[in-house]
Amino acid sequence: MLAPLVSESFANNASLGQISVSLLTGIATQGSSAATLSFQYDATRDAYTSSEGGRSQTFTNVDIDETQSSDSITTYKKTSKQTTDFLTLSKTGTASGQTRYVAAGFWQRQVNGSLSVDGYFDAFTYGVQTLPISMPRTGVASYAIQMLGASTSGTDVFGLSGTGRLDADFSNGAIFANVNFKEINLASGTAYEHGALRAVAQITEGTNGFTGKLGLEGNEFSGNKSEFHGSFYGPDAAEIGATFSSSDDSAAMVGALWGGRNGYPINQSTNLLNPEHATFFAPISASMKATIDGSGIASGATDAAPISAIYVNRDAMIRLVYYADGHVTNNINYGKLANKQFLANTADLISGLQWDGRLSMGVADAFLYGNMTSVASMPRSGTASFSANLRGTVMPAGEAMRSISGLGSLKADFATARISGLGSYSTHAFSADNLGGYGQATNGNGNWSSNATIGSNSSSFSGDFGTTGALTYNGTIKGGFFGPAAEEIGSVVNAGSNDGGLLVAVLGGARGTDISASQQGLLGLTSSTDLQNVSGDFTITSNTSGRHASVNNTRTVNYDPTSHSYVVKTGPYETGDQSVRTIANITLTDRNAAESNASFDVYHGTNYDAKIYRPGLGNPEIALTYTSFAHISWRKDEVAYPESIQSYVAFGGRTPSYQMPTSGSASYSGVLYGEGYLGTTQGAATLSGTSRLNANFATNELALTLNAIATDKASGAAYVLGNFVYAWPEGYGCTECDRSAFALRSPSGQVVGQFNGPHAEEFAAGFTLNFDPGDGQYTHSSSFAGIAIGKKD
Repeated sequence: MLAPLVSESFANNASLGQISVSLLTGIATQGSSAATLSFQYDATRDAYTSSEGGRSQTFTNVDIDETQSSDSITTYKKTSKQTTDFLTLSKTGTASGQTRYVAAGFWQRQVNGSLSVDGYFDAFTYGVQTLPISMPRTGVASYAIQMLGASTSGTDVFGLSGTGRLDADFSNGAIFANVNFKEINLASGTAYEHGALRAVAQITEGTNGFTGKLGLEGNEFSGNKSEFHGSFYGPDAAEIGATFSSSDDSAAMVGALWGGRNGYPINQSTNLLNPEHATFFAPISASMKATIDGSGIASGATDAAPISAIYVNRDAMIRLVYYADGHVTNNINYGKLANKQFLANTADLISGLQWDGRLSMGVADAFLYGNMTSVASMPRSGTASFSANLRGTVMPAGEAMRSISGLGSLKADFATARISGLGSYSTHAFSADNLGGYGQATNGNGNWSSNATIGSNSSSFSGDFGTTGALTYNGTIKGGFFGPAAEEIGSVVNAGSNDGGLLVAVLGGARGTDISASQQGLLGLTSSTDLQNVSGDFTITSNTSGRHASVNNTRTVNYDPTSHSYVVKTGPYETGDQSVRTIANITLTDRNAAESNASFDVYHGTNYDAKIYRPGLGNPEIALTYTSFAHISWRKDEVAYPESIQSYVAFGGRTPSYQMPTSGSASYSGVLYGEGYLGTTQGAATLSGTSRLNANFATNELALTLNAIATDKASGAAYVLGNFVYAWPEGYGCTECDRSAFALRSPSGQVVGQFNGPHAEEFAAGFTLNFDPGDGQYTHSSSFAGIAIGKKD
């Protein structure tokens, strides 16, 4: 578009504004719309010709009006009888603020008739459009833009001018423009600062063009009387040109936006929820819609267009949601009519739900976006487990809408590219101002499961999802891994029922506990697994007569089924400096076959001695599937007074919280083992005996009874200590926390425990037992620590 120009019919975008003022009544009628304009240049005459809707005019150099021209525009004026035409063209160039491939034009015609004065205003941009094949289809760009236009209000006519920025997301086709502008009354010369004009659009697939809507600050982009359309210009979409129009019964607006790329750091932000710079996000989403009556009954549920992009601009305090069918919504936050709710906000992942009930068809969205793990950083070996949170919306056929919420676990096997998941859910009465269903009464429950495949050379996955129980729905799950090293997982669910109900939800979370042992049993493990544990420790401090019984639930126990090895480590608080040390590295080469039997495997290492209870049907004492324990004799020599410690560490596959029963009761029978000091003999003794746990899952009340026998280590004499009952008036101590763990007390000591296996099939507990033997020697009171393990009767 740099001179000299050649003869050409320019590709362009145009919008038309019209006004007609009756000379009889003084009443003005107005309108606006997109226009089909022909704009030609004749190099031999140095003339421009504009044609649209039966109107046409040619302008040459002799028509230039120097009084209305400047360094940035050239204005032509031509009068013929009652008709006056103006043509204003922006000047192109290579200087700062100028464009090279696109220009703006304004063709104004006024006809002074005998009955009315009629005005036409064609705003258009024209030039060298980017070839569709050369359009960027990835990445983003920001453009510094200018705006010129005109508006009417009643019989008043205003000139519009302003500057702003247009941001474009080529990957997802989303566009947002924000222009601060002012109006000048052309009759009085009075200027008004008007605020912001905003426009949204989406790029038409396979073209260089885009279409959308116009809105003033605070307004939605859903009106039927506004339009915004344009094209990209120059190589690699270097510049942009667009026109807009909007009208109602008493006012109309029309104008043009044009400009070139700038240096704004779009998409360069570190905060997902409140980006420092304007940012387009590419969400993963699922959407559905249905007719909702006054009682919340859903009918005719169908899939809706998913979300294609989300734009967050902190400078303009705006959040826009772009849908695949071309419509765009502004900030949705209208209480019972429409709302959005963010469910998880971390450094790498945002997930949420959205409800829009303002139209005849209510629309529910589930979405997530964030920093997906790069393909180069995706693990391709090993496994990872994730604690999963399920939240969504259900439209049952012919029933009231519901919210759905639940917990679960997802496990990724990166070597086989497979993901499996399971969990439980509950449903609640739907509330637009509480989309996640937090704290609402349950009106149904059940279980969910999923299986998915990780894409080759990808950090995304897709697969199947289903529910049983109150809802029998089946569908799909799609998502991806987030964070520098796949620390988080996020997905959306889209499922349906046989009778036409639909469900959309988000499902995901951060790295969590591996539940394989709780589902498959200890003997079913195939890879290295961390096992949850509780323990009872009896410690004797050297150089003193100190003896101490304690319980612990902060240690780690790792079992590797391939090498048949166990690694037991301290909790950070045990070392005093928050470090972690290895208590015992129990390997198969340390096993003593002669001392081992059907109940225990015996190990002797360089710095430990250990006995491990054998799980499975072969144990003649009690056959446990999900639970075992290790008795480890070890020393802590790095402290001022070295300690000799007998640790009884019960470990296993702890019941996931979402598999814990919430009704009914159960009793468990088992055994106990321990070590300590028997005041009666004033010597070291071991503990054995039986254990019994009674659980009321409806009221969270637990009672553990230990029937203990002490055996003096020196003499071998056995002493029946009797029954000791541990309970807790408030049961678990909470109803919202992880109910698979428990803590109990009695006058004789304390217990920390856990349920193991699916649906709390087994239990394990570490305990302390402190009491006076009754011989009057209070200074020689008994003290023990140990574990109790058992399974459902």
